[in-house]
Amino acid sequence: MASDIDPTNEEIEKALKEFEEKTREEALKHAPVSKKTETSNMAVWLMRHSSGLVKKESAALYLLAGLAILALAVSLILVVNGGPDIPKEALQNPELGLPEKD
Repeated sequence: MASDIDPTNEEIEKALKEFEEKTREEALKHAPVSKKTETSNMAVWLMRHSSGLVKKESAALYLLAGLAILALAVSLILVVNGGPDIPKEALQNPELGLPEKD
């Protein structure tokens, strides 16, 4: 009676193999197939609006990377150079305020 309830190792292995095969088949049936290539929306926009100057996706991506580097460099230069110099008297005594421009 106990042998009816407890499956043997062979039965377990057989059931496991069947389960794995069914799982693999179902995964292949439901796997998304993308026919469209992954293209950056910004690169597509740049190619459309560049009046024919940028024709390839790789050129658009290089141009976008160059623009990003340029923006970063300009930002860094502006931050390093800073704004107007504040006199030490104004920093030590804020009630004085900043001097008026000439």
